[in-house]
Amino acid sequence: MRHILSALLAGVLFFCGAVSQGAQVEYRSARMSNAFLDVGVGARGVALGEAFTGAADDVSSLYWNPAGLGHLRAWQVQLMHNLWFAGISQEFAACAIPLGRGTAGVSVSWFNYGELTRADEFGRDLGQFNAYDLNPGIGYGQQFSPFFSGGAALYIPVSMIDDSSQISFALTLGAQYQLPSYSPLTLGLTVRNLGSGIGHGSQPSQVLLGAAWTGAFPDLRLSLDLGKRLAEDVTSFNLGAEYNWQGLLWPRLGYHSTNETSGLGNGLAGLSAGVGYHQPLGDLVLILDYAFVPYGDLGATHRLAISVEFGSLPAAQPSAAVPAAAQIAPAKAAALPPKTTAAPVQAVKTEKAPEKASPPAKVKAKTLGPKIKLSWQPGPSAAAGYQVFMKSGAKGRYERLNAHPVQREEFTTKTLKRKRTYYFQIKAVDRQGRLSEASPELKVYLK
Repeated sequence: MRHILSALLAGVLFFCGAVSQGAQVEYRSARMSNAFLDVGVGARGVALGEAFTGAADDVSSLYWNPAGLGHLRAWQVQLMHNLWFAGISQEFAACAIPLGRGTAGVSVSWFNYGELTRADEFGRDLGQFNAYDLNPGIGYGQQFSPFFSGGAALYIPVSMIDDSSQISFALTLGAQYQLPSYSPLTLGLTVRNLGSGIGHGSQPSQVLLGAAWTGAFPDLRLSLDLGKRLAEDVTSFNLGAEYNWQGLLWPRLGYHSTNETSGLGNGLAGLSAGVGYHQPLGDLVLILDYAFVPYGDLGATHRLAISVEFGSLPAAQPSAAVPAAAQIAPAKAAALPPKTTAAPVQAVKTEKAPEKASPPAKVKAKTLGPKIKLSWQPGPSAAAGYQVFMKSGAKGRYERLNAHPVQREEFTTKTLKRKRTYYFQIKAVDRQGRLSEASPELKVYLK
């Protein structure tokens, strides 16, 4: 059934691309200033048809939705090369830096237009000159609750033509919200490229509303974006699909369309495809992503991104709804005897506080190659989701593995280092965001 659905989805995306009129948002007329800000970075989001507002959760989130930086718990570096048409190339470099409660990001994107010919009003050749665009940026994202993340990024675009340059600025704001009652669905909102343009042209500012859904199968994620330009009557529709095969390969398909006429011709314009590959290397994870995007009569473009994730996840910050001491040592807090006074206390009728969720029961583990799959049974009190904690070695420190509460009674880790012993605990989350006590410690040795 899973393979049938994947095949049907691929067929639908292919059909949409075949009948598209090449409505690619990256092409703007001369009235548009800083049009290069509209060219997507990385290979993953591009392969998903740019439907990445609700799904953004890696270092490229700095461009797509800065709120996605809040999901990163480890350093991540990414380099990308975009082989464009007409001899144009794009380079991109970014780094995500965890800072305790949130994650900061820095990036730079560079467009090289190669050597151009200078001519006078009579068409006489006056020699060659160079032109390029540079876009450095800095941003920050934070997970403010188990369900909500927010972030912002500031860019300083620089356009260089021969020996002249022009500088402007662009601000991007983003948010992501995972439904507490339905965790497979994450909503995203991005307001991109607010700020000043160059000359009389308008900057490519837009508002994007997105959604990412994993309700059908845990390994298949569908994403959808709807966009509206602030200075133009242009709307966009983006659709993407990403499948996680054994945590190693991530085939992707996407479709991107707008209501503007771009004149790219028929063919496969609008369709995108790609694949990702994850390879653990000791304490590092090497990630290779590729995206193929055809542009009708203009030809096709190829993006290759290389990412490295360093180290393990740091300890999760306590939820705002629960005192830190209650989360760090719930067992010790429960063991303390209640305080008493010598004087009698008159009973006061108070409203009963909502009951916290019970910790899960019967936690089990199963090894899947370099990964560990956990499963459990819900406790007697209902839970809105679960948080999974892990430590490496008996003297390690428990760290939260999931960015958002897990709704299902199962969880599979990322690729782990073999020949080590891992310890797990699960905590339930109620609808007020409060954590339950931890489940009994589970010890697993990964061969």
